[in-house]
This record gives sequence, structure tokens and C-alpha cells, in this order.
Amino acid sequence: MTGSDRAFQFARAWWPALVLLGFLTADLRIDPLSWSPAQLGPESHRILLSLVWGLGAVAILALRGSRANITSSTRLIAAGLALGLATSVFSDEPGRSASIGIGFVIVTVATALLAGRLGHDTTIRILIGGLAAICAASLLLGLFEISTSWELSTPRRLTGILAEPNSLGQLGGLLAVLSGAMWFEHKLRPTVGAGGVVLGVLVAALSLTRTIGLALVVAAFVAGSVRRPKPTLLLSAVLSVVGAAVLFAVGTDSITNLIDRGQGVEEIATLSNRLNLWEVSIDEIESRPLTGHGFGSGPRRFELALDQGRLPWIYSPSSHNLGLEIAREVGLPAFVLIAIGAAMGASRMGTTRPAMFAYLAFSALLMPTTGVPGTLTVAWVVVTAGDKKHNSC
Repeated sequence: MTGSDRAFQFARAWWPALVLLGFLTADLRIDPLSWSPAQLGPESHRILLSLVWGLGAVAILALRGSRANITSSTRLIAAGLALGLATSVFSDEPGRSASIGIGFVIVTVATALLAGRLGHDTTIRILIGGLAAICAASLLLGLFEISTSWELSTPRRLTGILAEPNSLGQLGGLLAVLSGAMWFEHKLRPTVGAGGVVLGVLVAALSLTRTIGLALVVAAFVAGSVRRPKPTLLLSAVLSVVGAAVLFAVGTDSITNLIDRGQGVEEIATLSNRLNLWEVSIDEIESRPLTGHGFGSGPRRFELALDQGRLPWIYSPSSHNLGLEIAREVGLPAFVLIAIGAAMGASRMGTTRPAMFAYLAFSALLMPTTGVPGTLTVAWVVVTAGDKKHNSC
């Protein structure tokens, strides 16, 4: 065995840790406007982790000395993100936008390279490991917080240690869907697949993220509609529905607590008023259609809209729609490239893994996004990259 082969094996063994770093980098909101103890550190910390993740992918490719097999869809998504990074110089805060964009682009491109080099299924297995590590660590730290009698502001605080609730809800939902898909295709051990589904649904439920609960119900319905006489398919559907039921039960208590603290029903309703957010997002796109407002511009743009009276009483750092979020941040030319790439990948995924497609599509339509790419864009890259041939699930 040559030295390069040993180095490759060593680097490959560390990929789960790099995936964990990559997702922490891509998904946590590290923003001065919304800082909380749930976040890990300054923006430079995110850039450093992104560089580690990206350079790790490049190192593995160099050690193997072969070209990555990247699909056209992932090339288009990467090109769109790179164009968005280039146009960030025209944003109101070019330095901040570029620093955030560099991290996002590196994570996304590195994920595509990894999927093309190691193979689609291997990448998803590694991804499941990273997601499971984040979810399990958050639950353990949350239980530690409770056992030491730390003050909890809301039930969301249980899962707010490593990520904000919406972010962690996305991670949990994605863990459940990916684990279920690989389990049905007999590409994960039954105990591992079932454990991933249960852990993911539990984390999604505890995060009180209603959209993820609905997305899991949709995915479970689609999975249950596939005419395959496999008990595992039905079991996963049941687990998803039960998890969603727990989610809504806890969510109802949360709304009751808000009312008890004196907030009116109308104010609470505005928290979910996506139509207003979409209208403002479209106005923002029209104001800068070619260049966008830059990576990570959501919190400041929506606060400005709130100050100008274009939004009712509401707090949201994002568009609650992945397409509008991307177009608003990177501009329409870059958005078109990303949208075409995602559509090409979705056309394959919709026929090979319909439940996964349903989950991602529903989440992309309604879920609060955490920046470009955030969890959803990275997920689209992973599930559409690499090998085009899959077993149906």
C-alpha cells in the first residue's frame, strides 16, 4: 500500500467529522442581529469550518488522482452559487456578504465533489451519520440543561443548544427521511435505519417546527402510497405520522403559553403569515433583480421592511420559501442556474425516491430558510449528485 493510499484511507475515515463540521457551518445562524447562547461563535468560526470541509474534499480528490463524477444538475447549482458570490460585491455590505457566501459555496461544492467521488449512497450514509451526531448531541445537552435546573424560556430551548429550533427541525426531518429511504432500499441495517427515523422524528417534534411536521406527514403518505408489500414502509409511515401528532400536540401547548403571556391571537397569527413575507421578498427581488441583496441579507432586509411598515408585527429572518430566498439573495440570473439544476435533479429523484422528493419539495415551499444554501440546498445537492441509478423507495 502506497503512502497516498494510506493517506486516502485516513482522510476517508475522518469524513463523518468533516460532514458534521460542514453542516454546523452551513446551517447555524451566526449573525450579530440574532445572536443567542445557542450559537457557536463569531462569523470567522463558520468560515474556518467551511475551509476545513472544502479543503478536505479537494485533498481526497487529489490523493485519488481521478476526476469526480458530478452530474450536470450539481454543476449548474454550483455555478449559480458562484455567480451569486461574484455579485455579492454589489450588496449593501459586500464584505459580510462575501464572507458568508464563501462558506456556503465551499460547503455546497465540496458536498457535490464528495458525492461524485465516493458515490451517491456512500455520501448519504456519511450524511446520516453527521445528522445523527448533531441531533443526538443536542438532545443530550438539552437533557443535561434540564437535569441541572437551568432556566428554560420555552420548550424549544430543549433543542436549541447546537442550533436554532427551525434549523434543528430541518436536520431532524432530513435525518428521518434519508434514513427511511436508505432503510427501505436495504442500504442500511434495519437497526440503523429505524434508529435514524425515530431520532429524526423525535428531534423534529421537540423543535416545534410545524412545517417539518407537515413535510414528514406528506413524505409518509407518499411512502405509504407506493405499492410495495414491505412492512418497513408501513412502519416508517406510522412513525412519521406519530411524530407529527406529537409535534402538533406540543405546538398547541406552545400557542397556549403565548396567549397566557398576554399576546393576542392576531399577533400570534402573523408569526405564520407567509403571504406577507413572500410579497416583501418579491418586492426585494424587483428592487435588485440582477445582483440580489447578498448572502445573509435576510435579517436586515426584513427588519427594514418591518420598520417601513411593509410587514405586520412579525419576526422572521427569511422568506419562508427557498426559491424566493435564493432569488432575493443572489439575483435572478444565479437563481435561474440553481433552479434548472434543482429541477434536473428533481426529475430523477421524483421517480426513484418519491418520499424524499415530497419531503424536500414541501420543505422548500414553506420552510423558514437559514440562508443560501442552508440545509435544504445542501440536501438537494446531495440527493441529486453522483450515481443516477437508484432503487425505487
